[in-house]
Amino acid sequence: MDTNKWVIGLPKVIASTHELLPAAVKFKPFQLILNKLFRNELAQGELDFLTAKTVTIEVTDIALSFDVSIVNQRLVVTYSDHTSDAKLSADSADLLLLIHNKVDPDTLFFRRRLKVEGSTELGLSLKNFLDTIEVDQKLPDPLYRLGDKLASYIQQQKDGIIIAS
Repeated sequence: MDTNKWVIGLPKVIASTHELLPAAVKFKPFQLILNKLFRNELAQGELDFLTAKTVTIEVTDIALSFDVSIVNQRLVVTYSDHTSDAKLSADSADLLLLIHNKVDPDTLFFRRRLKVEGSTELGLSLKNFLDTIEVDQKLPDPLYRLGDKLASYIQQQKDGIIIAS
């Protein structure tokens, strides 16, 4: 399978896989990882904007939606089945580009590829927080390099350097 087909088909594989998993299996490991990755930011109050608030993160192309909030100074990730204070949505490729600093969040926002709904203040606080993350300092090197390579490939595809087949 060539790289184009693999990259293009990846969201479908993820979508069909995650639909089979119970919410507890999907979100508990993610919650543990987020708390470990952001333990310093939690301790320093950088995520206090989430206190007593809920933000829905929606990955549109894989039909994945989850809520993030803070309870007792810990991030809590749950299945999105209720109304949140704000919702941030984008497709998986744009979120990967955002996480790996390949694109500015404002560029995605103004091109309507990153949507913020509900409390604008809360949504923008989250967007601005995401923009400050230095993912190369957060992730284990092999995982960072894999994600960065995939993000670079997607960016080249979006820029028209690599033609999707």
